[in-house]
Amino acid sequence: MDGIGEICDLGCGAGHIAHYLHDRGLEVCGIDLSSGMIRQAQKLNSHIPFQQGDMLSLNDVADHAFGGIAAFYSIIHISRPLVADALREMKRVLRSNGVLLLTFHIGEQTHHLKE
Repeated sequence: MDGIGEICDLGCGAGHIAHYLHDRGLEVCGIDLSSGMIRQAQKLNSHIPFQQGDMLSLNDVADHAFGGIAAFYSIIHISRPLVADALREMKRVLRSNGVLLLTFHIGEQTHHLKE
């Protein structure tokens, strides 16, 4: 992945993935919908830029800005009818030769856990 450009930890939460990638020498940033998660990510990783944003509309991000997107279990928070919109927005901000690492749960049931 050397020379790929900036990697976005999309739906970064507290910034664990961004931290992991940064420690391996990659240029990273993080975006999360929750301002509380952004504050926590910045507190834990002051050397990495984080910003609040919505993966359905990344208005502050230019077209083809990222060489990679790591979206670990963040798309599960998007309602099913809007998943295609989120994927289109990821495509817009990802370079044509960029890499998308998208993780999600599989199965037939929807579970909403409170803890």
